[in-house]
Amino acid sequence: MLAYGDCVEEEVLLPVPHGQHVFTLPKLLRPHFHQRHRLGSFCRIVTRSLNEAYGEVAPWGKPGFILFVQTFGNLVTFYPHTHALVSDGVFSESGAFRVLPPIPGTLLVEQLCHAVLDYLVEDEMMTDDFANMLLTWEQSGFSVDNKVRVEANDQKGRRQLVHYMVRNPFSLEKMEYKAKQGIIVYHAKHHAILKRNF
Repeated sequence: MLAYGDCVEEEVLLPVPHGQHVFTLPKLLRPHFHQRHRLGSFCRIVTRSLNEAYGEVAPWGKPGFILFVQTFGNLVTFYPHTHALVSDGVFSESGAFRVLPPIPGTLLVEQLCHAVLDYLVEDEMMTDDFANMLLTWEQSGFSVDNKVRVEANDQKGRRQLVHYMVRNPFSLEKMEYKAKQGIIVYHAKHHAILKRNF
């Protein structure tokens, strides 16, 4: 994985500012994405959302980005979400890059919400009525976190972001073997639903 991060930094990413975008689904909808093909559809939805959001600001160019699907949370529970390493700007057809202000997370959330619900209705995983009810909720459960940014000259920062995005579900540092009980305990942040941190 370290080699992959180095390869992406050296051969894929250009030395321009980048940001990390984390696209998250509501708990209620996550079981629908247990099937791998739906995770691919989720990535295509994220791709459209990013292209449309940047296209509204700069229709003459396109952002550069790489998507990484993760299906695990802190305590290795099923938690499908997508990390995107996105250029903080767009490339024109000639290859010229223009820096843009960060896309507001609220715009991306709105696009994500509508696109995912439309997809699930079309795939007959929910009814139109249920999708419309979810749209009326004040807290939809959809989120896009795009606070993490790296500067154009921060080669190490881009490499660290890629390493984070392709990391393993398990961290050896969080595992503890209790020989007397014959068990392995996995420590993480406190889990709000399970009410524990192991």
